[in-house]
Amino acid sequence: MVFQYLSDIHYEQPANRAYLKNNPLRPIADTLLIAGDLMPLNCMKRFSDFLDYLSSNWKSVIWIPGNHEFYSSDLSVYLNPILEKIRNNIHLCHRSVIKVGGLNILGCTLWSYIDKAHQFPIKRYLQDFSKIHWKNRKLDIDDYNIMHELDLKFLEKNRLDDSSIVITHHVPTLQNYPEKYKGSILNQAFASENNLLIKDSQVPYWIYGHHHANTDPFKINNTTVVTNQLGYVLNDEHLGFNASCTFTL
Repeated sequence: MVFQYLSDIHYEQPANRAYLKNNPLRPIADTLLIAGDLMPLNCMKRFSDFLDYLSSNWKSVIWIPGNHEFYSSDLSVYLNPILEKIRNNIHLCHRSVIKVGGLNILGCTLWSYIDKAHQFPIKRYLQDFSKIHWKNRKLDIDDYNIMHELDLKFLEKNRLDDSSIVITHHVPTLQNYPEKYKGSILNQAFASENNLLIKDSQVPYWIYGHHHANTDPFKINNTTVVTNQLGYVLNDEHLGFNASCTFTL
């Protein structure tokens, strides 16, 4: 099977919509894997035409929520797993497993863990803590770390073997991390070190997004770790994006 993959389309951004109008996504494979930040969930009706386009052009679309999917939403509502049909062939997969052609696709945001030493600058600079709600208040660090633990437990309890593909939005390892972000005080909001989990698995591919800096595929034991992020067009983050990225199993 051939899988096409991408992330961080950010269709809610006017510059990104304009770019995609001039450079529309084209199907290279039957199945499209989206590793988060397609659009906020509360924008789905507003951008139903784009979802219709995805549905019409791919046989199957697996969409994993990123952090931006929950902007202007209550994250506490999403504590339980979700496998929701957005269209007949578009599935929103949140801490769930969906089978495609005999392969198990495991998906979750994989919220990272933020320790006490980094909480103040991350909460100050990261929009998640002003754009996402938790019950009747804004998201806090403790809530963020709760979601990390739930995502990690989901991955640990499922079979990560050669019949599985993992998709997360946040970066699953600091290995091969973009040089320009090395040493940043904000890194814990983008990545967590799960090198041993990946190394011990037999997963052939792990797809991620989130930091808007595309890097070449790399190996951790038997797993090839890949990313293909559009990012913010307004900031020229799209220059390394390749709409035709695929892998074959």
